[in-house]
Amino acid sequence: MTITFNPDGSASALYTDAFPLRALGTLTVRRASWIDFNEHTQQWEVRLSPHADDPVFTHPSREECIRWEHLHLDA
Repeated sequence: MTITFNPDGSASALYTDAFPLRALGTLTVRRASWIDFNEHTQQWEVRLSPHADDPVFTHPSREECIRWEHLHLDA
């Protein structure tokens, strides 16, 4: 997990229950990606916007999509 501290004192990170982020103060949470199941392809799809036509990653396993999200968006 990467936590970035900004000059204004705020911090940003990809949320996980594995680290007690609330200990840092009041949280503001924004969605980093959308992971949805596509019934036609029978794949889980990761999108960076709910309106994106094409997914940035697909996999039969939702857990793999979450791993992809953490690997690519936790920076």
